[in-house]
Amino acid sequence: MKSEWLRYYEEKPDNGFTIMAVDPAISLSDSADYTAFVVLIYKDGKFYVDKVIRLKTTFRGIIGR
Repeated sequence: MKSEWLRYYEEKPDNGFTIMAVDPAISLSDSADYTAFVVLIYKDGKFYVDKVIRLKTTFRGIIGR
């Protein structure tokens, strides 16, 4: 991803299509990857990042989110 691809917005769009993606790592070890959650809004051919969460957790921790 390149920074010039990103644009910032003051308000999130209304009536868009909401998408949630999860990349689970499911380990608490120091060498483990992070689990990542992202919520996107798609409207008029554009994706807006609404929320991002990154954490180290177990499978139960993911379900509890």
